[in-house]
Amino acid sequence: MEPGALRHRHILWDWNGTLLDDAWLCVDVVNGILGPLGLPAVTLESYREHFDFPVVRYYERIGLPTDPEQFDAISHRFIAGYHERFGECSLRAGAEDVLRTLHGRGTAMSVLSASRQDLLELAVGRFGIAQYFASLNGIDTIHATGKLERGRDLVDALGTVPAECVLVGDTVHDFEVAQALGLDCVLLADGHHGRARLEATGAPVIDSLAALARALRAA
Repeated sequence: MEPGALRHRHILWDWNGTLLDDAWLCVDVVNGILGPLGLPAVTLESYREHFDFPVVRYYERIGLPTDPEQFDAISHRFIAGYHERFGECSLRAGAEDVLRTLHGRGTAMSVLSASRQDLLELAVGRFGIAQYFASLNGIDTIHATGKLERGRDLVDALGTVPAECVLVGDTVHDFEVAQALGLDCVLLADGHHGRARLEATGAPVIDSLAALARALRAA
C-alpha cells in the first residue's frame, strides 16, 4: 500500500465480496437451489449484473418463490449450503496486507456487513484478522435485507463526524448506505457487482485492494 497520510479517521469495510472473495460460492449455492426447481442456472457475470439488496429482490429476478414461508426456507438452504463450503473461500488478494498496513498506521477500522452477526464473527475469526477491527457489525437475520440501520448505529457509536469516515464496498447498496450516512465511498469491482454498475454511482471504483490508498486520497 502506498505511503502517505489518509484524511479519513475510520474505514468501514464491507465483508462479503470486498474483503472476502465469495461471489463465486454464492453463484454455486444459488444454482444448487435453482436446479431442483427446474430453473435455469446463473453465471457469475449475470449474478454480478442482477444481484441486489434486499436479496428477496434478486430471488424474484431469477424465478425463485418469494412468499414469506418459501423465502425463509430458501434462505436457510442458502446459508446451510454456503457454510458447508465456506472453507473453500479465501480473502481477496492483498486484503490482509492492506489491513495490516492501515492498522499499523493507526487507522481505525470496522466491518459493516449484511451478514448475520454470529456468522460474520465466525467468518472473520476463521481468517485470524479480527484484531484489525474496532468492531464487527452484522445484522440479526439471515435474509440479507441490507445494513443501513446497522450503519446508522455504528456511525453514531464512533463519535466522529461522517465526513471523516469512508465505506469500502463492492455493491451499489454499499454506495447507497454511504450516501444515506454522509460517508465517502470507494467501490471494489468484481465482487458481488460488476464494474459497470458500480461506475454508474459516480463513486471511485478500483480493480484491486492494492489501489485503495490512491482512491482514498481522492474520495
